[in-house]
Amino acid sequence: MPFFSPTDRQSLLKRAVKDGVRKGVGSFFWVMKIVVPFSFLTALLQYSGVLGKAELVLGPLMKLVSLPAEAALPIVIGIFAGIYAAIAAMVPLGLSPEQMTLVAIFVLIAHLLPQETAIQVKAGVRPLRIVLVRLLAAMTTIKICGLYFAGELAAAPLPASRGTAAVSFSDFMLEWAVSSGFLCLKIFCIILAVMVGMEILRKKDVISTLGKLISPLLLMAGLNRKVAPAWITAAVFGLLYGSAVVVEESKIGGLSGKDLEYLQYSIGINHALIEDPCLFLPMGINPVWLWLPRFLAATAVVCLFRAWHRLQKALSGVEAN
Repeated sequence: MPFFSPTDRQSLLKRAVKDGVRKGVGSFFWVMKIVVPFSFLTALLQYSGVLGKAELVLGPLMKLVSLPAEAALPIVIGIFAGIYAAIAAMVPLGLSPEQMTLVAIFVLIAHLLPQETAIQVKAGVRPLRIVLVRLLAAMTTIKICGLYFAGELAAAPLPASRGTAAVSFSDFMLEWAVSSGFLCLKIFCIILAVMVGMEILRKKDVISTLGKLISPLLLMAGLNRKVAPAWITAAVFGLLYGSAVVVEESKIGGLSGKDLEYLQYSIGINHALIEDPCLFLPMGINPVWLWLPRFLAATAVVCLFRAWHRLQKALSGVEAN
């Protein structure tokens, strides 16, 4: 049976494109209200050297996870500026493979926190809570993974010293404007494509079928299978590019507040499962460490919150009696 029957192909595509473009354009503008200001602020912080100074504050925390103080720089930059910037900061440091692995895991879990938190707030999650959840999940995960590399981390040499290059403010802002322009164009194209594609899949009921196929994975992750459209979108496109769909599904998915909360914890920790981990592969990091820890961390967080909510309910029941 063809994906589109001859009788409904034209009308279905027309409706899907119309609805997808309408939702996509509207979503693009509110995404830009988040991305552009935060990107500009981050650029100013980078140029002023504030992000670099944060390394001094986070140095002691790095010791807790068996990393040198220098490793704080790509982590801080990743938190504010994203994975590309974190990799650019990590490469010159001369970190050992094990140190790079731990930094990569942290950055994959906790990156672009200002921008992505603002997006998740639109979907109904509390900002401070999701930030703390992602940071604690990142720290705990690399602490646990670091136990596996204990011997190698202890024997690792000190990272190489870094140099800094002076760049004029005008050149720096020009570079930011060009890169931001390409990013906005990329986001616009992706949002339109995703929205139109999702409308087609929704009208053909493909999303529900795909959701049933991955329902064992969602159940394993502690999630309701109804979150499948939003989870799949975040898994493939990430929170930034898939934000419009995630927010839209949060509105129309018929999900409870708790289901949406668990979804946001899960995709906050574990999203962009194709592009983001692949960025670290050229650095020689074992792929297992780029995919498995994040999934396990997201699952553990959801299960912990489920257990906490059950305990609260049980305690409230006891008090009522």
